Amino acid sequence: MPYGVAHVNVAVLGAPLDSPQVAPFLEGIPYVNDVADRSHGFIWLHQTHLYLREEIGPGNEVITTMSVWRDLRSLHTFVFGPEHAAYMRRRREWFLPMDVANTTCWWIPADQRPTEQDVRERLQSLRERGPTPFAFTFGRSFTLGEAFSYDEEENNANPST
Repeated sequence: MPYGVAHVNVAVLGAPLDSPQVAPFLEGIPYVNDVADRSHGFIWLHQTHLYLREEIGPGNEVITTMSVWRDLRSLHTFVFGPEHAAYMRRRREWFLPMDVANTTCWWIPADQRPTEQDVRERLQSLRERGPTPFAFTFGRSFTLGEAFSYDEEENNANPST
């Protein structure tokens, strides 16, 4: 069975959705999604403009982007490529700083799609344990083989391993 890399990014808007402050971000979503769709190694992107939103405070919404890619290199090329990077450079205009990990990757069967529960579990693991084969980052990634041999439940029970 082929596997791909799931990726999630969570960000908190710094202004209400109808604010002129975040309008350039919202207007850019279709363009960036189109770039992803045309990118080598792209498999799937959560296709609503506001993704999984939930209120966390007055006027602040959580924007969650979920995608699946053939491999980490393809994902990296898209994320740090010129089109997407142009929007990343402006993130401080649109999003609040976060003091916890807000992006992670993991291996997933290429025909499966990440769920909100997957996102919560992977981010919680990354925040509590740092990068592991269960939830990793661009800076510390793991191979599919390492993911297969890693047991998250066993490692949660024995944190020193």
